[in-house]
Amino acid sequence: MHVLEKLDSCGAIPITVSVQELEYLKSNPRAKYFEDAKPWSERCDIAFPCASQNEIDQPDAIDLVNSGCRVLVEGSNMPCTPQSIDILRKAKVLVAPAKAASAGGMLTVSLFVELTMFMQLQRVLVHGGNICAFLNIAHAMIDQGCV
Repeated sequence: MHVLEKLDSCGAIPITVSVQELEYLKSNPRAKYFEDAKPWSERCDIAFPCASQNEIDQPDAIDLVNSGCRVLVEGSNMPCTPQSIDILRKAKVLVAPAKAASAGGMLTVSLFVELTMFMQLQRVLVHGGNICAFLNIAHAMIDQGCV
């Protein structure tokens, strides 16, 4: 299920959508589409960048902070540059990395349901994801005789 469908099923009100979701605009007058523009300056509580790698750079991160964003959930593979992550973290925006946000199918829905639960899950999933990735690489190196 796409992020938009999950948000809609939780009663969330998506403010902006990508060009692939233009049908959504027809039935939801509050949603906006900006031709050749990024939506990160729109007022929001939670942002779900789902388009591409490095989609959010430093100016976009500043726009998100200034728009009141409190949580960013990476829906695509590494949509934020390392510099944008630094800006978001310094501004106390909670960031769910793609590997943590995609760890469980219902995690994204849970973010809307209980923000406090997300803060606890973020610590666990980020550390767990890093440990899992390290173990996978270590086992592969052992299997190949590198270690």
